[in-house]
Amino acid sequence: MDVDTARGQAQGQNRNELLTPSLVQGELRILDVSLAERLGFAQPRDIRKLIKRHETALSQLGTVARHRGAQLRANGASHEVDVFHLNRKQAIFITAKSDTPAATETCPSGLGPSCWVQRWEPCPPAGSLHA
Repeated sequence: MDVDTARGQAQGQNRNELLTPSLVQGELRILDVSLAERLGFAQPRDIRKLIKRHETALSQLGTVARHRGAQLRANGASHEVDVFHLNRKQAIFITAKSDTPAATETCPSGLGPSCWVQRWEPCPPAGSLHA
């Protein structure tokens, strides 16, 4: 199995796991790169460009929680980057703007696109919801 195939399978597995929000500034938030991995970004840190591009809209959905973090480069050097923690509404907004196949997939249960973001958990299996 080549590296790209293994990476794709791992990303597919990540989409079925729970998002793990943490308490940041008094509300549950998800780390930007965790969301990017779930969405299938080839380079998860690229989601930060999308977040910065839509920062004005995101601020209307709650405080944009950002901090400076160190990122290690391939040559061993590090540099500072903005790291974002998104609340639920912001995560849904960025999911809709991400234009990835994972963002537009529909849950088998019919709950709609990206229900794992809307509910902060994976989609339930088809037929598991009771009427």
